[in-house]
Amino acid sequence: MSEEVRYAAGEAQLGRIIVGRILPGTDLYEGISKICDDYKIENGVICQCIGSLRQAVFKFLIPNDKLKLGSGYGEPYKLAGPIEFCGGMGIITKGEDGSRKIHFHGLFNQTKVEDGKSKPDYMLGGDFGVEKGQNRILATMDLTILEIKGLNIVRKYDDETEIPTRLDFEQA
Repeated sequence: MSEEVRYAAGEAQLGRIIVGRILPGTDLYEGISKICDDYKIENGVICQCIGSLRQAVFKFLIPNDKLKLGSGYGEPYKLAGPIEFCGGMGIITKGEDGSRKIHFHGLFNQTKVEDGKSKPDYMLGGDFGVEKGQNRILATMDLTILEIKGLNIVRKYDDETEIPTRLDFEQA
């Protein structure tokens, strides 16, 4: 017998499409947040993001028997650059306190040099919800944000997961 299928969702309309570039030296999170400020994006989806980083600082799931799910995020991990940022996506919502919340994950590649030639080393991915200022753009970060209209989305703490994964939807 299968488990109950559970989900939370809300219907919205597509608003504007914002295509941008975050310039060298700018922090990834601060760049996304500034674009949202300048274009007054309150709810949205980051549907694509590619470019490069000076270093990558991210979190990933690790086993944790103290939590209900048996896992949780470990301490942020720092990977020395240069980093080829191969793809990212996320959701832009409000938090319970009304502040903007950007939930953003990315895939990236680190290379190494052997015998004077670059060689792809490995692909990694993780949650980029770390302290601001740690993921500075190397050359560029191109991204597209789809604005969500007609729906307010609020990210809240979820007792079931013991982290802020709950999304509440309210028609706007």
